[in-house]
Amino acid sequence: MKRRWFAVMGTALLCGVGVLTAAFGGAFWLDPPFALQGALLAVGGVAFVVAGLGGSPFGLDPIRLVGVGDVCVAGMVIVNGVTAFRLGPAATDLVFAVALVTSGVFLAVVGIDYLRGGVHFAGDGLEDGPLFG
Repeated sequence: MKRRWFAVMGTALLCGVGVLTAAFGGAFWLDPPFALQGALLAVGGVAFVVAGLGGSPFGLDPIRLVGVGDVCVAGMVIVNGVTAFRLGPAATDLVFAVALVTSGVFLAVVGIDYLRGGVHFAGDGLEDGPLFG
């Protein structure tokens, strides 16, 4: 995937956290599941932005930063699924919760592979392309 797209995606995640905070104010950050989801989105967004700009803090390659971002977003999706299940015992809530947790686990698997250097999913890693290169 093109490196600059991760900067765009990370910026979108950070804007989403800002919109949620603006829409719900401090109440968003007072509910522990929502605060955890917001924190995971923010950390994932920062990791994507830094990876997209080619940074390497703490000695992490950009592909590993993408892995951190993927794992954070996967954690947010899993927490969202658990929260959806907690809200009600209806069958639709259960199906929605299982779908969220399952998709979060698959995203985490991709993120863990990126943390390992992109052994299975990244191919040659992150490269600049003709559109943003």
